[in-house]
Amino acid sequence: MSSRFYRRITMLLGLAIMALFGAWMIASVAHAERGDTPQVDCSTDVTACPANEFCRIKTGECLPLQHPDWGFQGFTVPDANTYYLDASDCNGSALQSLIDSVPPEGGKIILPACTIETPQDIVLKSNLIIEGAGMGQTIIRMTDYPSAPGTAMHGYGVHNVIVREMTVDANSDSAGGGDTMAVNFDYGCDNILVEKVEAFDANRQVFGFRNTSHFTARFNDATRGMHGVAAKIETSYDSSVGTSDGLIYS
Repeated sequence: MSSRFYRRITMLLGLAIMALFGAWMIASVAHAERGDTPQVDCSTDVTACPANEFCRIKTGECLPLQHPDWGFQGFTVPDANTYYLDASDCNGSALQSLIDSVPPEGGKIILPACTIETPQDIVLKSNLIIEGAGMGQTIIRMTDYPSAPGTAMHGYGVHNVIVREMTVDANSDSAGGGDTMAVNFDYGCDNILVEKVEAFDANRQVFGFRNTSHFTARFNDATRGMHGVAAKIETSYDSSVGTSDGLIYS
């Protein structure tokens, strides 16, 4: 073959390499402009998914929420209204008194790393953030139920509540065989977030959201219960306690 033929082949190969390099550069610039990040395997870390996405644990994919406006919508409380439960006063009565002292405009309660044993339900109120020191660090445990059913923590007809970073032990053995729940919201609650909460040992649901709208439960661990997460609308309930818009969002 002539040298002219080889020169043409060399020129065509050079043009092909330049075209591939140019395409790679364009893709790199577009990637940087979009701010794309490498896909992570969220099956080992479900918190790796960005906002408005959820983890499909079976495949490890982060997928977009179909209706992000249906869940928890966020709220704020005054920075000055932050309260701390003293580590030397870790009991249900002290925690309930602290919750009851939060003013109507709302506040945040910080719990230390300790075990808070309580013989009665911890009753939540509206415009409240209650935050522990982490799963296995802050533990709320029911003891000696005076009667069943019982719930370690509950909110009835409340709105704007965040519960996070703790362990809740419904301790069903102490109920003498009666129904127990770990964390429950009912009677027209709205705008609720439960995240990074380990809860267990409930004869009924571990996490309950009945007659509740705009709620999100994420990054939680629910074990040893009849249901991990239960959510439903009941057609009739005590309307004097609260009202529901008739929708359940998750």
